[in-house]
Amino acid sequence: MKQFFTEIRITAIAVTCLLLIGWFTAKPIFSRRNTDKSVVALADRLDGQVEHGRYKRTEPATVTEADAWGHQLRIEYREEGIGERLLVRSAGSDGAFDTEDDITANRFLMNAKGIGEEIKDGTASVAKEATKGLIRGIKEEVKDAFKKKTDKEGVQ
Repeated sequence: MKQFFTEIRITAIAVTCLLLIGWFTAKPIFSRRNTDKSVVALADRLDGQVEHGRYKRTEPATVTEADAWGHQLRIEYREEGIGERLLVRSAGSDGAFDTEDDITANRFLMNAKGIGEEIKDGTASVAKEATKGLIRGIKEEVKDAFKKKTDKEGVQ
C-alpha cells in the first residue's frame, strides 16, 4: 500500500512538473498571439478612420493600447505615391522597436492625392502653353490683317 501511494505521489509530481513546463513554454506563444490580435485590431480600427480620402491622424500620445509585455503600441503614417500606409507596431518581447521580434500590421489606403496633384500641375502647364499659343496666333492674325490692310491701301 505504501508503494502505491509513493507511485501516486511520484506521478502527481511528474504531472505537476510537466504542467509547469508547458505553462512556462506556452506563455510566450500566447503573449505573441494576444499581441498580434491587439495590433491587428488597432490597425483595423484606425483603417476605418478616413477623412477626405486620407487617414485621420491619431496622435501617438493618445494610443493607450499596449502589447502583452506592457509596451505601448506605435503608429506610423507614410505617404507612398498614390496612397498612404498605416503601420501599427509592437516592440515585441525585447521592448525595442525595429528589431526582429516586432509584431506589425499594416494597411494601405489608395487616395490618388499624388495623381491628382500631378494632373493639376500638368493641366496648369498645358493650359498655360495653350494660352501662349492662342495669344501668338491672335497676334499673327492681327499682324497679317493689318499688313493686308496697309498693303491694300498702299496699292490704291
